[in-house]
Amino acid sequence: MNRQPTVASHPPPRTVGLRSVAARRMVGAPAAIAVLRARLSAVVIVLRHSVALSIATAVVLTGLFLWQVHALLTAEAWLQHTDQAMKQAITLQKVILDAETGMRGYLLSGQVRALRPYRDAEETFATRLVSLRTLVSDNARQVQRLDDVEARFATWTTIAQRTIRGEVARAAARDFFSVGEGVESMDFIRDRVSAFLDEEQEWRIERSHAVQTRVVRLFVSGAALTFALRLALTWMKRKLFS
Repeated sequence: MNRQPTVASHPPPRTVGLRSVAARRMVGAPAAIAVLRARLSAVVIVLRHSVALSIATAVVLTGLFLWQVHALLTAEAWLQHTDQAMKQAITLQKVILDAETGMRGYLLSGQVRALRPYRDAEETFATRLVSLRTLVSDNARQVQRLDDVEARFATWTTIAQRTIRGEVARAAARDFFSVGEGVESMDFIRDRVSAFLDEEQEWRIERSHAVQTRVVRLFVSGAALTFALRLALTWMKRKLFS
């Protein structure tokens, strides 16, 4: 009995398997690219939002910081303005005292050389007064006090000049400058200058407090700016690497 030769079955060529793997890879490549693109798109969106948030925060807080710097400089300028006004008022007070001292010395000694403080004061009074009046020109109350000082001092010096020229009897001049209207005029002048200094001192206390407050606010603004920027950067890192 003749048997038919059996044909052995052979496995498919390896090239077929490789082609199928390659085909699967080709099919999966667009999906991987799409996932990568989606991931990159998400990263770009997060990055844009983070940058925008950081910039907006920086702009707002930087503006606040600069405003606090400007406010501090303004407050410091007003404080220096007050200090200068007080310094000039004290100088004017000394000028007036020198005038009174020189006149009294002249009446007591009768010597012309005793008039030197008076002469010096008479020469510098107007300049000092104008400078101080200009400095406080924004304060009508202070300007009025200086006007009162000027008027009384002018009256006082008028009698002093007449006395020096010998137009007023020495006895009458002594009464005027020691116990009479001359003393009242000087008391009035000193009262006005003291009131001027008192008000400036009140301004100084208020403006000194304003400077201290501005310093604290400036420090807080700077700390807030630094903290906000760090917080924004931290949030951005977490979004990018999460």
